[in-house]
Amino acid sequence: MKDIEPSEKDFSASDASIDSYHVPVLGDELIAGLAVISGGHYLDATVGGGGHTSLILAAAPDVTVVAIDRDAQAIRFVKPDLSANPSNFGRAILLTISRKTPNLMVS
Repeated sequence: MKDIEPSEKDFSASDASIDSYHVPVLGDELIAGLAVISGGHYLDATVGGGGHTSLILAAAPDVTVVAIDRDAQAIRFVKPDLSANPSNFGRAILLTISRKTPNLMVS
C-alpha cells in the first residue's frame, strides 16, 4: 500500500513529485461532486500537493483551475509538475495568498 503522506524526516521535497508527495483522497467523489465539464472553471483553495488540481485538469478537456495556497512552498512545489504537461499550459493558474493579499470580490 502506498503511503499517503511521508513524514518530513523521511522525505526531501526537492526529490518529490506530486504522486509521491501527496495522494489525494476522495478523487472520484471530488470529480463527481464538482460535475467537472469541458470548458469549466474551478477553484482549488488549498492546492497543497496539487493532487486535486491535477485530477480536475485530467477530468475534462479545456478546464481551467485557479489553485491558491497560503503556503508559497506548496505553489513552488506543484508548479514544475503541472507545467511539465504541455496540455496544462494556461489551464492551471497558481497563486499564493497571504494576510496582506487584499480581499477579492467577484460580481
